[in-house]
This record gives sequence, structure tokens and C-alpha cells, in this order.
Amino acid sequence: MPPEATYYDVTEYWPDEPPVGMWFNYGLVDEFMREWMMRKQKLRNGEITDAEYLEWKLNWPNTCDDCEKNKPKKGWRMHEKN
Repeated sequence: MPPEATYYDVTEYWPDEPPVGMWFNYGLVDEFMREWMMRKQKLRNGEITDAEYLEWKLNWPNTCDDCEKNKPKKGWRMHEKN
């Protein structure tokens, strides 16, 4: 079983086909997918900007913070650039 359950948000943009879920039992891919989902949710909710999301994505895994549990090697938020 995956370590965390994730549920598809039903919105007015419901696709014609049902959503497809994937689970990888491979550490690096699991970490990226989990963090990617969290970043997409924060982008959608306005908690991060498009530029911050792009910076995080282009520089991953150096921007990886294990879903905000650790400090990333490279800052990607506008207020924490290093």
C-alpha cells in the first residue's frame, strides 16, 4: 500500500474519463510524485507563485524538502533564495 492516500478533488472540471492513479514502489519516484502533488495543490490554492513552482520543478531534487519536513539544498521560494 502507498504510504499516504490521495483523493481526486471533484470540481466543475471533472474529466470525461475517470482519473487514473499510479503507485511506484521506487524511492526517488515516490518522493518526487508525493512532493509534486503537494506543490501543485499549493499552486492551485495560491500559496506559491507560478515562478516558485517552476523554480522548484526545474531544480528538483536540489529543491526537495521531503514535503516540508527538511530544509532543501537550494532555496526556491522567493523569500528564501540562496
